[in-house]
Amino acid sequence: MNDQELINIYETTYKEEFDKHFQIANTFYDNARDKKYAIEMGLGIIGFLFAFRNSSELEKKIMKNYDHCYKLGCTVVDTIRVIPSLIEQNKVRVDEWNTNHKNDISIKFKKILGIPYGIRQINIKRNMRTGSPFESLTTEKGIAKELARQRAIVDLIAQLKLKYIEIDGSSEINGNNLLPIKFEKLTNLKKALSVNDLNKFFKLIQSVFASMSYGMKITEGYFHSHIHLLLTLLDFKIESELETNIGRIDSVIETDNYIHIIEFKQNDSSIAIEQIKQKKYYQKYFTTKKKIILVGVGVDKNERNILNWQMQSYK
Repeated sequence: MNDQELINIYETTYKEEFDKHFQIANTFYDNARDKKYAIEMGLGIIGFLFAFRNSSELEKKIMKNYDHCYKLGCTVVDTIRVIPSLIEQNKVRVDEWNTNHKNDISIKFKKILGIPYGIRQINIKRNMRTGSPFESLTTEKGIAKELARQRAIVDLIAQLKLKYIEIDGSSEINGNNLLPIKFEKLTNLKKALSVNDLNKFFKLIQSVFASMSYGMKITEGYFHSHIHLLLTLLDFKIESELETNIGRIDSVIETDNYIHIIEFKQNDSSIAIEQIKQKKYYQKYFTTKKKIILVGVGVDKNERNILNWQMQSYK
């Protein structure tokens, strides 16, 4: 792939990523009563997104190399072509890490007079490392796209800070502690949805909404727009306000094994799930081999949270 092709891929992906997340930040601003708070909230979200994506040693090394090349006057193509060697170096470190970090397994036995006669509990402590999207990339095209996504977030944070300064007239930037979502909670959200554990998923969502600021205005799309944001942070494939031949689906979330069709209704999840069946939203996915899950969610604008939910398997 020649230099200009790589530059075009990088610039196109950069713009798409920048525009998408800039719109997310602007949505908070448009819906908020307190505009200063909304700018800080948007900054916190985008900053968290970068931290979530840029948490591995490989990504930190790539970003450091990018800054180094930029200061020396190199092009983005120079950075892209250095990354494969950094990935190879990282593979050696990953192999060493996996060798030295094994899962710890302990067994508690049932005992009578101190003599074991059966297993009471098996505990597995998993030693995990933070991976990187770069680790699985083998082409210059893929590397260019991922680098563009990460650099777009870095530049967006800088632009949001400037917007905050212009609106508030202050150079004090916070935003670091405004996003009420911990790394562990996001990880648990991703795992729960991936294995179709919707009870755990919505309980975690409830805890997120319970910690949201009262300064955010409640509109009809408040709930599914925030869930859309959370799942976008987690790199899920999610589509909102998806049109069909006889209606519009609030949200569709696709994982490796499931398609979740979600409808939100005031107070009553049963009405929500009946609408999915009545309007046959599932027909759009008849050709899929994945399991289709119909999900009704009852919400309360006064309590500003999810009240109840129910799910049914279509196939």
